[in-house]
Amino acid sequence: MIGVVAALTLPSVIANYQKKQTVAQLKQAYSILANAVDHSIAKHGDPDSWNYGGSENAADWGNEAKNFYFTYLDEFVQVGHYCGIKHTEPRKGACSKIFTHGDAYSVILNNGIGLTIRADPSDSQMEIQLDVNGVKGPNRAGRDAFIYRINKQEGLIPVRDDLYGMKPCTRTLSNPNGFENWIGWGCAYVIMQNGWEIKDDYPWGDL
Repeated sequence: MIGVVAALTLPSVIANYQKKQTVAQLKQAYSILANAVDHSIAKHGDPDSWNYGGSENAADWGNEAKNFYFTYLDEFVQVGHYCGIKHTEPRKGACSKIFTHGDAYSVILNNGIGLTIRADPSDSQMEIQLDVNGVKGPNRAGRDAFIYRINKQEGLIPVRDDLYGMKPCTRTLSNPNGFENWIGWGCAYVIMQNGWEIKDDYPWGDL
């Protein structure tokens, strides 16, 4: 009987621990990023005047992300590894093990957090991907990777859970509804809206 009870309760205990650990890691990563953005605003002015690139040529996006990182963020974070641009600069060791989506520029902070900047055709925003546990897995949005944006209108914000009207934190592995690439992308917003807590209805086991 004791073995049966343990078998039933142990997975729940482990999951609850992982959730609390993830929230703590996300709060730390977000604090570092927000502090860097605040310092950059003090130096460069409000984000509505920043250069977000905006090339329609995807081949330019990696360099736009890299330029943005070094212009606005690098001097305000402590970096352990400069990983380069995905697809065009070979990644080895720790740099090959962090979450990175799309043509993007990445660094690993000296505390192990992966920080990635991704550009797109918009000339008004950059996407920020935080891999809160660095080289450890599972490297999935909503589990250990969380997506933010810096844009002209609002500065630093989490990608909202109404992104393109598709509720990306409820798009799961078993229910992607045609949006497999966006699974988990609104989850930082959900966690922050819930007072920095992963609630029972959060799709933890299906992201």
